[in-house]
Amino acid sequence: MAIFVSNLPESIGSSTQMHQGGKSTRYVLVLWPVVALVRVVSTWGYLAANVTKGRFEGLVDGFAAGALLVMLVGAMVPEAQKQAGRSAGLAAVLGFAVASGLAVAS
Repeated sequence: MAIFVSNLPESIGSSTQMHQGGKSTRYVLVLWPVVALVRVVSTWGYLAANVTKGRFEGLVDGFAAGALLVMLVGAMVPEAQKQAGRSAGLAAVLGFAVASGLAVAS
């Protein structure tokens, strides 16, 4: 759930940019379930880590967290700052708070 919530703003922004860039609405709407399917398949790595526990699970979690931070700092933060101004920082903090709350609740 936390992954879905944290990626929804980026997905909406990317969809809007693809549509503005000339992609058809149908193309954008078909792309959403394709990406969702790829994500479902990619969870198999997490399931394998969950079965093995210990260090492998930590490796997968650490890699995922690092990839998320690289993506945020390299792509999303500058774009959000350019398009949304100062409110982008508040939205990012609220997103992390929601994700942390969901992680603690689970």
